[in-house]
Amino acid sequence: MTSVQRSGAWLLGLVAIGLPMLIASSTSPTSTFFNQWLAALGAGFWLLWWARGQQRAVVSAPGASVWALLLALALLLAATLVSSAPLGQRLIPAGCLLLAAVLAAASARSARMGDDSALAAPLMLALLVAGGLSVLVALVQVFVPALADGVLVAYPTTPGRAIGNMRQPNQLSTLLLWACAAAVWLGVSRRWAFDVLAALLVALVLAVVLTASRTGLVGVILLALWGVIDRRLPGKVRLLLLLMLPLYALGWWGMEQWSVYSGDVFYGDDQIKKTLHGDPSSSRGKIWSNTLAMIAAHPWRGVGAGAYNFIWTMTPFPDRPIAFFDHSHNLPLQLAVESGIPFALAVLAAFGAVLWLGRKALVSADDARARGARTALFMLVMVSVHSLLEYPLWYVYFLLPTAVLAGWYAGAGDVARHAPAPIDSAMASLFDSWLGQTQPMPRDSRAFNRWVPTWQDMRPSPLAWRTYLAAGWLTVMLSAWALAEYWTVVVIFEPQLALGAPVSLDERIQRGQRSVLFGHHADYAAVTMAEQPETVFASFERPLYHLLDSRLMIAYARALAARGELERARHVAARLREFRNPAADEFFAPCHSSEAGAMLAFQCGDDPALPAEALRPAGR
Repeated sequence: MTSVQRSGAWLLGLVAIGLPMLIASSTSPTSTFFNQWLAALGAGFWLLWWARGQQRAVVSAPGASVWALLLALALLLAATLVSSAPLGQRLIPAGCLLLAAVLAAASARSARMGDDSALAAPLMLALLVAGGLSVLVALVQVFVPALADGVLVAYPTTPGRAIGNMRQPNQLSTLLLWACAAAVWLGVSRRWAFDVLAALLVALVLAVVLTASRTGLVGVILLALWGVIDRRLPGKVRLLLLLMLPLYALGWWGMEQWSVYSGDVFYGDDQIKKTLHGDPSSSRGKIWSNTLAMIAAHPWRGVGAGAYNFIWTMTPFPDRPIAFFDHSHNLPLQLAVESGIPFALAVLAAFGAVLWLGRKALVSADDARARGARTALFMLVMVSVHSLLEYPLWYVYFLLPTAVLAGWYAGAGDVARHAPAPIDSAMASLFDSWLGQTQPMPRDSRAFNRWVPTWQDMRPSPLAWRTYLAAGWLTVMLSAWALAEYWTVVVIFEPQLALGAPVSLDERIQRGQRSVLFGHHADYAAVTMAEQPETVFASFERPLYHLLDSRLMIAYARALAARGELERARHVAARLREFRNPAADEFFAPCHSSEAGAMLAFQCGDDPALPAEALRPAGR
């Protein structure tokens, strides 16, 4: 790879991986849209740049580990496509899974070629840069929050806690720990001075303290375990990793002392209190319990990809957590509840096969290959642990780096398992057998060469190269379309951002409703702002499958009641009551009134406890 190609790969890696994790600006209705959009757009350009050098590349065919990885992603894609959720809301997840599969295949191809300069090295550099700059963001958010401007540094939503520009402390902690792994890989591979590596790790781990994330604590423990287990790392690096755990404890103690003497808040104190008082998972225990009940009710086919929030909200759960959850906060449970137990087992088995088949790379005689596989494995374990508590892989800026890491690990494992390549393909050997040749022969002595002497000089099939190019261009074009689509709903909520002559709210809503990808946001505005929501009843379907909240449930219940569907209206009201949300107090006020006839209001009636599937607008 030339210096120009290498520089381009690094730059596009920063755009695709690093910059999306640093964008602080946001617009309604989706706070992380620009982060995720840039991750996809940047990945498209990065893929195009990488594919430029693949036209004449000769590389061994993918092995079992890579095929297992692609099978797992194909299963996830199939589950998304066959769901009963509105099609437009499944297109973006499906597209992101396809892009992840292409990136994983590209990363595996690079690993089989022994080339870490096009994808792996830019990925690591981008994560380290994003982590390093996030340290500065964390310092501002905790110690000088007045400097947060919402442009370079996101406004801190919780005093005394770093949330990063992704606005989620657990995501920030995972980024910082990924950056630690990237620093180790780059430092050892590029022979950095030990002092530089030590300074980077100290800064990153102390920033994890500022997140007060319990997921981050688990990650620091994993970082120390990496130092204990990995004997291929230099001794001083192993000791440094091991020291990160006491450093974390020292940093936590230091923050507590700072809080006492300065009078400022350190959110870690609240985390300790919640943990000691029986809430170690911030209500996750309740949502997991509800999810298990849903799995028991739908064990074979699940509720459908993208339907979790609707089915959970419309299922009676008197002990439900009072937040509006759109995910079970646990990856295996989410697979099982949305697509059924057999499907979840199949996907987990495929990913397990990737780990098992790729294990040979961990003990490869090639130090570079072993180091890369071990680093990728640590980072995959880190994001997997996070996925047991939240859903980072539902965010494009975590999904795509994870796909590159998985492909790197799988590709390295394939090389280690199949060290010398076979003499020739099964098809060529079969051709020889037709001519009476029973043993594999070198290509230059094949009988076929008597008729086609240039057999051994034929170029590899351009199909793979063209596939990567097509995927890159398609990603870029669809990303541009998605931005245009998104802007049609942004102007509903922020009319000052509209382009051209101003138009009325009704016109903006109608234009937004025509969006294939984001029309559900316009539908939400239409149904929640309508004085008579039953007149726009057809607009309920899409927002109900996005995220139900108090406003939407109240509007839906009133629309059902006005249409004479009182049982369904009472069911929605009963589910809303379970959330105990103050925003619904006015809606339930007649139930507490002493006026005659007040209790006749539909929201005060008995709960009919209907099946959740019957609550779709078209259901009965």
